[in-house]
Amino acid sequence: DRTNIAPVIDGKIESLWNNMENGKDFICQSPENGKNENPNLKTEWKAVYDNKAVYFLIIMYDNNPDSILKQLSQRDGLNSANADKVEFRINPYNDGQLDYAFSLSAAGVQQDVKYSSDGNSDYNWNMVWSSATSITDFGWVAEIKLPYSALRFPKKEVQNWSFNLIRNIR
Repeated sequence: DRTNIAPVIDGKIESLWNNMENGKDFICQSPENGKNENPNLKTEWKAVYDNKAVYFLIIMYDNNPDSILKQLSQRDGLNSANADKVEFRINPYNDGQLDYAFSLSAAGVQQDVKYSSDGNSDYNWNMVWSSATSITDFGWVAEIKLPYSALRFPKKEVQNWSFNLIRNIR
C-alpha cells in the first residue's frame, strides 16, 4: 500500500499499520519442511511505500517472550549470533538473478548480503537502512525502512518485485 505518512521506525506498532493487510500463514523449512508454522510462533508482516522508501513491519509471536534470544553481535555477524532473527530477501527485477537480503536480530543488529543466482554471497556489501526492534508481551516486533537508494530496480511504472521472508527461532 502507498502511504503519505511514513511510519516512525521505533519497533512499535503504530496506528498506520492497523488497517494494512497481513502477510501470514508461513510454511516451515526446518525442522519439519513443508508443515504449517506453529500457531504459537506465527509470523505476520506488512509493507507500505512512499516516494523515498519501502517500510516493513514484521510481528513474530512467541508464547515465551522472556526466552527470546538476543545476543549482541557485530553488524553482518548474525550467522554466528545466538539470537532470534528475521531476514527478508528482495529481488526488484523478479528475475532470480540477484537477491538483496536484509536481516535483523531481536537485539536490533543488522546484516545485509547480496546473493547471486550462481551461489555467490557478498557479505561486504553494506547499505544504509533503518531498523528498530522491541520485545513485547506477545513476542517481538521489527520495523524497517529500506530507502530506494539501497537497491537497483527497473524504471517501470508498475513494479513487480519478488520477496521472501525467513524467520529463525533459536
